[in-house]
Amino acid sequence: MTVFLHTAGKGASCPYCGHFSHRLHSYYSRHIQDLEVYGHTLELVIKVGKYYCENVSCPRKIFCEPLSFLARRYGRRSYLVEERIRSISLELTSRKAGKTHELKRFNKVVYQIS
Repeated sequence: MTVFLHTAGKGASCPYCGHFSHRLHSYYSRHIQDLEVYGHTLELVIKVGKYYCENVSCPRKIFCEPLSFLARRYGRRSYLVEERIRSISLELTSRKAGKTHELKRFNKVVYQIS
């Protein structure tokens, strides 16, 4: 399932100098994978604005609207998806470590008996 969105902002702050700009350069689409909905994968396609930094002393001339509430910079997955991946991998790693520990303990018992 794909959901198309756009930002409602009328400007953004430059991440380099902090100057707020209203001067739009262009738009681009950002694709972010989010948690599934009723068993269907969800992709967010967000139309994000690029702005000119009007601060003449700033070395960055063009910057993009941040989506820091949703995903990391340059990220393709939402924070929710990243957290789910982290928790599943930690759980699987813990299970494997527990089984390895049980196997080592079982092997010690076997060696003590023989």
